[in-house]
Formats: sequence, C-alpha cells, structure tokens
Amino acid sequence: SKEELDQAQQVLEQTRGELAAVRRDAEAMGATLSARDQRIAALETDVRRLQDAEAAALSAKDNEGMLHSTTKQMGADLQAQVDNLHSTTNVMRRQVDERTAELDNARNAAVALERESASLKHRL
Repeated sequence: SKEELDQAQQVLEQTRGELAAVRRDAEAMGATLSARDQRIAALETDVRRLQDAEAAALSAKDNEGMLHSTTKQMGADLQAQVDNLHSTTNVMRRQVDERTAELDNARNAAVALERESASLKHRL
C-alpha cells in the first residue's frame, strides 16, 4: 500500500543517514589511525637514534656512566610511549573494524529496503 511504501522509504532514508554517519566515523578513525601510525614510526626512529646515542656514549670514556643512564632512561621512556601508542592504536583498529561491520550491516539493510520498496512499487 501507499503507507507501506512511504514507511519503507522513510526507513530507507533514515538508514542511509545512519550509513553516512557510520561512514564518516570510520573515515575519521582511519585518519586518526594514520596519524598514530606516523607518530609511532617517528617515535620508533627516535628510539633507534637514542639507542645509537647510547652505543656512542658507551664508547666514550668521559661521562660514560651518566650518559648511559640518561640515554637508557630516555630510550625506555620513548619505548613506553611507543608501546602505549601501539596499544591505543590497536583499540582504535578494533573500533574501526566494528564500525566497518556496522557500515556493512547498514548497507545490507539499505539494499534489502530498496528491494522491498521496489517490490511494493511493482505491486501498486
């Protein structure tokens, strides 16, 4: 009936709106993940530089103990930051996966509603 068709079209439009919101969320999370991946790479580079500096400090006789201790602590601090970013990035990746699944479900629902709408139009 006309009411069913109108209702199906309203549900379809609402689903499309929800689908667009989920897509925007997934895109924003993807951008955040990309920025985090870049930050992780930069921190990992810093860790390697500090490890190189630590090796150089060990070869120097003067201030060896102080340089080694300080460099090692800085390296450990940076490694802790890298580990924390890895952890939070993995959480965000799981959230993106969940959003992607929601997006797929919403897309499938929209397709089903479009088919139902077409069927109702055909019957009218």
